[in-house]
Amino acid sequence: MPTRILRDGILTSERVNLLDWEAEVFYRRLLSVGDDFGLFDARPAILRPSLYPLKLDQMRETNIQRCLNDCSAAGLVRLYEVKGKQYGVIVNYGQRIRKESKPRYPVTPEVAELFSDFPQFAELRGDSRRSAADCGEPPPLAAKTKAKAETKDQEKTETNILSGSHCVEQFPRCSEEVHRFMAALLEAPKGDELARCAESFFDDFAARGWKDSRGIPLADWKPAARKYARSWAVNNIQKGRQGNVSRKDANEGRSYRR
Repeated sequence: MPTRILRDGILTSERVNLLDWEAEVFYRRLLSVGDDFGLFDARPAILRPSLYPLKLDQMRETNIQRCLNDCSAAGLVRLYEVKGKQYGVIVNYGQRIRKESKPRYPVTPEVAELFSDFPQFAELRGDSRRSAADCGEPPPLAAKTKAKAETKDQEKTETNILSGSHCVEQFPRCSEEVHRFMAALLEAPKGDELARCAESFFDDFAARGWKDSRGIPLADWKPAARKYARSWAVNNIQKGRQGNVSRKDANEGRSYRR
């Protein structure tokens, strides 16, 4: 396994500080298994023996998935799927990339855009820089101009992500989208109560501009919705009834992004 650089910035990172102890240890161990680009197989059954070979009796797959969700909510990792399998990429991995390095795991075009400076991902990005680089010839002027424009757009995108600015597409446009997402969860209310939960989540977070109760912008709404649905279902079970229930924001006191 290649040597990985662990910088001291992790000690003062606000994103890392959002994690509890278990999730932070998980994140630190995850830094050791990502490939040169920070890509990793995000299936809990694969991560569990890779990250905790001597502590398999202490870490279950449910713990692995929870830690993954918390790291995603904090903006430390980005999860995605390819052909039904879950993968992830460590955000701002910051390792030294060898020229001959190739990604060990598949990526989506959206993830490939995070690596605008690397020809290994040029084909997925849909530009012509890879073929020009392979031929040892400089790209034509038009290609250079396009490459510069794409680099500037990527820098703006990364700046927006770090500053908390989000595109509308990152969040649901209506409660029906939330309803469809929650309906697929294992821990969520059922029937009419599911519709109330989805509407409540959408109204709560849309009114706050998709920020948590501390005013911190969400990096991804789905982990927040997952916790919201789980809390709603647990509250209903504890009170022994379904219907109109007076309750607090299921995500109160939680932060999802630096």
